[in-house]
Amino acid sequence: MIRPYIIIPVNGKPGVGKDTVCEYIRIALMTTRMCIKAYSMVDPIKDIARKCGWSGSKRPTDRDGLANLKFILSSWLDYPFTEFINFVSKHAYCEPNVEVAKPLVIFVHAREYPDILRIFEAFGSHVPFVLWVDAGDRVQFDENISNGADNLVDRDKKLLLESGFDILTVDNSGDYKDIDVSEVVAKIKEVL
Repeated sequence: MIRPYIIIPVNGKPGVGKDTVCEYIRIALMTTRMCIKAYSMVDPIKDIARKCGWSGSKRPTDRDGLANLKFILSSWLDYPFTEFINFVSKHAYCEPNVEVAKPLVIFVHAREYPDILRIFEAFGSHVPFVLWVDAGDRVQFDENISNGADNLVDRDKKLLLESGFDILTVDNSGDYKDIDVSEVVAKIKEVL
């Protein structure tokens, strides 16, 4: 049995607080009967990298290495996307009468436009919008020390808009206590 669920791709430049914003949304939804899960398209890549000795660091060379490994495993075996499909299946399907009334929200950190497009193509109406986190000038982004996916974030947002995706933007340019996720929370409640 499939319970009601939505998938929300999360995007934004490195360091803008995507995880923080998702946590604020999770906290705001705690009074609902919703189950909240988070996933990143690089989670399975990080698992492989750890097995190979990666420490978990986010230095530019590490970010670049993860991006390269993701590119290889995506183009060769479609591994990251297959693992995401498995994640959704594991959480969206449940035994009869088990958490049936508890809708599921999956935040998926998907940096590249092709990943978001594939998520939409695979799940259609279960992807009501893309969550965009913007920190304005609070976070300085150095294109010279980042990976290719990081450098294409602005281009990808433009492609998403041109493709007709509904994008909800959360402004994280001020103090963390001022983050307003009310529009996103309202939209989640509306669609579930």
